Formats: sequence, C-alpha cells, structure tokens
Amino acid sequence: MKKIFSTIAAIGLFATMQAAEWGYEKHNGPDTWGNIEGFEACEIGMKQSPIDILEKGTQSVKNELKIHYLGELQEILNNGHTLQINTKNENYVYFKDVKYTLHQFHFHTPSENHINSKEYPLEAHFVHKNDKNQLLVIAVMFKENVENPELVNIIKHLPKEKNHSVAYGGVEIKKLLPSSHGYFEFDGSLTTPPCSEGVTWVVLKTPLTASKEQIKAFNDIMGNNNRDLQPLNGRIIKSAS
Repeated sequence: MKKIFSTIAAIGLFATMQAAEWGYEKHNGPDTWGNIEGFEACEIGMKQSPIDILEKGTQSVKNELKIHYLGELQEILNNGHTLQINTKNENYVYFKDVKYTLHQFHFHTPSENHINSKEYPLEAHFVHKNDKNQLLVIAVMFKENVENPELVNIIKHLPKEKNHSVAYGGVEIKKLLPSSHGYFEFDGSLTTPPCSEGVTWVVLKTPLTASKEQIKAFNDIMGNNNRDLQPLNGRIIKSAS
C-alpha cells in the first residue's frame, strides 16, 4: 500500500483497490473513511483537505507560480470515484523554483474547496509531483455560465462505465486554466483515501465557466464526489495576486 501511496496515482484515485470499501454514499462516505485500515489520517489528520478559504484572513505573498503546459492528453479514465485525465509529454510548473510535473487531472462535482464560503458546481484538480515525490495540486473552479469550449470534446469522450478508459488527446491543457494565475496556497492532504498529508495546494482565484449541461454531464457519471470541508486547525492560507 505504501508504494501505491507514494505514486501520483494516489490522489483522487484508488481506482480498483478497495473500491467497494470507500465512496461517497452514506454507508461508505467521508465520515466512514477513517475507520478503514490504512486510512486513519482521514479521521485524525490535522492538515486535511478540502477547506473553506476565507480571503480576509490570508497572508499576502508574491506570486511564485510559473505554468508550462505544452503536452497533450493521453486517456480519460473512469476509475469509479472520479473522471481522471492522464497526460503526457511536457507539462510542468515551477512553484517556489521547484519543478513539478503534471501527471493527471480529475474532477469533482460539486467543488471540494470553497472560496469565501462559496461552493462551485465543478472543480478540477491538476496533480503534479516533483523529483522528491512531493505532490502539488492546482485547483480550478468552474462557475455555471456559458459553455466551456475545452470541455466540449472531453465530455464527448467520457467513459460512462467504471474502470474503463478512452484514449484521447484533442485538448490544449493550458486552456483549462484561467489566464490569471493569482492563487491561494495552503498545506493540506489528499481529498480521498488514504487522506495523506504533505500536499501543497494552489487554488486559483479566477474561475472558468461551464454550462449547466456540461456540469450535469460530469455529475451524471460521477455523482456527487466531494469530501466535506475540513477544519483549518491554525493553518495559514497565503494569497498571491
């Protein structure tokens, strides 16, 4: 299990492992995760994600995020918990002068993190890893409004059956981020079992749009797959313009 936890597959995944043991229903939802062996951090962790980001109490810092998404999509996977898009080639960011490579991104409906107590109907998590196997997640919120052109073709190729994947590469990944890269930063965890901590979160302040129909397309397949908000426990949230 520890070997799996150390890989990029750990966040938002556990596609086939213990699939019957955890989920988002009443009998196997977030309130029960900490009762499963190996997932104790979900119950006792002090730096858990997601959180409600209240901008008023944040600490202002300079922006240290540089994004270089030049590669492509590889496949779209329905792992039973989320719709995950695996990537290939040159997609990376520099955060505080450390290089993190993008390995996958996935979706939650509704959003897991909140901004100023606002829940969004859709949130994407872009999962990166550096050469020390440390994780950085960039979160992008989607608000309901006009259709998002980059989601159009992704939705057309979404696998509806669990544990199925579809090869697909027809989207520019960088267009799934807002042009403004102002962000909130905090120390957190995986939002799915095993809820391991030590994850750096970078939540972009500017949301993208998605139509009501697009949001419904994700939710029809995934259902509500958001973990409830976790206590801040004295953590400092940083804010960069």
